[in-house]
Amino acid sequence: MKTIQFVNPLFILVLILISCNDEEELEPSFDYIKFTVEGNSYIFRNEYDPLWNTYFRDANQDQLGLIMQDEKEEALVQLFLTDSDFLNKDLPIIVDQESYALNEGFAEMSLISLITPTEVTFGENDSINYVNHSLDDFIFIIDSYEHSVLRGKFYGVLKTKTGKRKEISSGNFKITLKIKES
Repeated sequence: MKTIQFVNPLFILVLILISCNDEEELEPSFDYIKFTVEGNSYIFRNEYDPLWNTYFRDANQDQLGLIMQDEKEEALVQLFLTDSDFLNKDLPIIVDQESYALNEGFAEMSLISLITPTEVTFGENDSINYVNHSLDDFIFIIDSYEHSVLRGKFYGVLKTKTGKRKEISSGNFKITLKIKES
């Protein structure tokens, strides 16, 4: 006579949890810009100004401006994209040196301190605010735009005017985008 053995449901749950990939992160429900610098992860989730996180479009303008600040209000991250016309293109689009040469977009990222004053932000003696663009070792990617939510990635090197460098990796964002057309 055969006996039927039942598997403990807790054992099955443990097997499922073990088989899940630990490295896959769930996307936060809030808008954010996040990235890694030198092994440290940063997330900017507070809207800096309600005028930003907007795509400005008209006959003379095509500019995406994403700006978020950290929870302690100590730093600000800015991502700008111009001349991409991304709403009329198949996604994803990559903005780098090649896209600029083809007149298909220009991207810039800046990381600005809100607590340490400088004489002139991005001036020749500024050693605390970092910036770079898609013509110089910075890549910006728009992955999707669905239901007013823009998602994408970025990576590269940010620099101060005094020569300090920060390697940005694993950069990504999710922003509920406003569109302003004239």
